[in-house]
Amino acid sequence: MIKEVKKYALGLEYIGTNLKGWQRQKKGHTTVQDIVEKSLSKFLDQKISTICSGRTDSGVHALNQTVHFETSKSRTDESFLKGLNSLMGPQVKAIWIKKVDKDFSARFSAIKRRYRYVIEERSTGSVFSSNYSLSVQKKINVSKLKKASKFLIGENNFSSFRSSSCQSHSPFRNIESIKISRKGEFIFFDITGNAFLHNMIRIIMGTLIMISDDNLNPDIMKKILAAKDRNLAGKTITSKGLFYFGPEYPKAMKIPCINFEHSSFIF
Repeated sequence: MIKEVKKYALGLEYIGTNLKGWQRQKKGHTTVQDIVEKSLSKFLDQKISTICSGRTDSGVHALNQTVHFETSKSRTDESFLKGLNSLMGPQVKAIWIKKVDKDFSARFSAIKRRYRYVIEERSTGSVFSSNYSLSVQKKINVSKLKKASKFLIGENNFSSFRSSSCQSHSPFRNIESIKISRKGEFIFFDITGNAFLHNMIRIIMGTLIMISDDNLNPDIMKKILAAKDRNLAGKTITSKGLFYFGPEYPKAMKIPCINFEHSSFIF
């Protein structure tokens, strides 16, 4: 008797500090995909492959990475979460699971994705947040950053903000919203878009910090964007302050998503 193959969507949290990003790499580099697929395969006693909603780089954290996988085994949702979390270790945690239709894709069904970058305005940095934020020496001009970031809203060619190793066929992305806010010593850069190029957010943040530190006119962001020249943008800053809040899917799919007001976030 041939068993029915079922497709599941799985929500994951992870601390990226000691992981080499999402995607499986050569031996000696532990990635989130390595941990998740190894644990799923052991738990279900069959080889499991996963597709994620968006690959995260080395050091990037996630609050709701969404993946899909297929299996012929049957487990309750509670059993899935308990069993998987008992195997994955402290850096990665499964937070929800849902059976989905055959045509669901964690990657291609997503209509938007959310990221947050965290800056700590404290020259020495804090031992508690050192792996979760970028400590800066100079005071950040939030007003200037807000003005500069407005030029990035909409569908644009982001060639100036993509890494040389980016493999995307198109540099065009649609940025729906950018919000910059302050809470005490922390500054939050929240960005929502349909998708992002490799290192795009870290380069945008590096450019914004450059504008603030060098006291540049915010209009320079418009010129950098139009030039389509990576050499004109700021440096690619550290990944440790970058959090993937995860994707959003059409409401009819009823896939859990997290917005920037998520109450359990540490900052």
